[in-house]
Amino acid sequence: MKRRKSNNRVKVSFAATIIVLVAITAIAYGLSFRIPTYSVPSNLPPYGGLIGQYAPADSLQVSYDNLTAVRAINESAIADTQLVNLVYPAVAVHYDAVEAQVLVTLLNTALNINNTGTAAVLSSGAYANLSRALTSSTLVPKQELGYSLYTVNDSANGRTTTELLTLVPSGSSVVFCEGTTDAQAVITRMLSVFDGASPSILTVQNVTRMLYPVSGTDHLAISVQNFTGEVPTSSMGVVTVDVSNQQIQLTHVVRFISSGEASSQVSEVKAVYKFATDFSQWEESIKAVQSLALENLQEAVELTGVSP
Repeated sequence: MKRRKSNNRVKVSFAATIIVLVAITAIAYGLSFRIPTYSVPSNLPPYGGLIGQYAPADSLQVSYDNLTAVRAINESAIADTQLVNLVYPAVAVHYDAVEAQVLVTLLNTALNINNTGTAAVLSSGAYANLSRALTSSTLVPKQELGYSLYTVNDSANGRTTTELLTLVPSGSSVVFCEGTTDAQAVITRMLSVFDGASPSILTVQNVTRMLYPVSGTDHLAISVQNFTGEVPTSSMGVVTVDVSNQQIQLTHVVRFISSGEASSQVSEVKAVYKFATDFSQWEESIKAVQSLALENLQEAVELTGVSP
């Protein structure tokens, strides 16, 4: 009888150990998906930058890069290709004369718009050269919102396309878009934002709430995506590129329909951004930060949708 009791004690002890180990494993597994959580202020600070100057509130995607800042870190990260190379008047602008640029994609089926416009801030010399070439040519521009829109043929980097192009003197910028009819609509919308006649994407609360975890728009490159991105259950996203401690920080902010939905999708975000090492929740958004070597700067910038 004593031997049976001893055997029973062993069995009970073994079963208890298994239960404890299973419980510890379950708790550890559950905690592995828990990440730091932060709140987003109801009164957010106003954000600015080139995105806010040219991107309409209903933009499908806006991509921006600060070429001057990128070159300061790695000169070779921006290839010296052509921004524009007009057939007539014969004038070209290379990327080494571009200080910053923003690409604005608009999709509006009611207005038959499905196109991307570019606004590029030029060096004073490049801007003056382009302005002089256009105004001294025989081209007759359309007038829109006080701006002269030129129909040009652009053979930048070996591909000739028809574009509408205009200059913005107060911004030392050139704005252009491939095509004709919807190109004019895209440029007009961008200029309307620049003149303050239309709201920019930075007036959209869902956008500014995503920008808060990355401290606004002051980055080497940034993309605002008003669509489902790499995480299929998401609704919007932001991607930023920065350099810190001699490493590139590639940050994704993924927005969901609610904070509860965001909490339930942490494992999905971790699965998509499996190389990220820093995750946090900002109410309805999940932030994922990945560190890369400095030599990957060009590739990181291109991930935001801008590829000079």
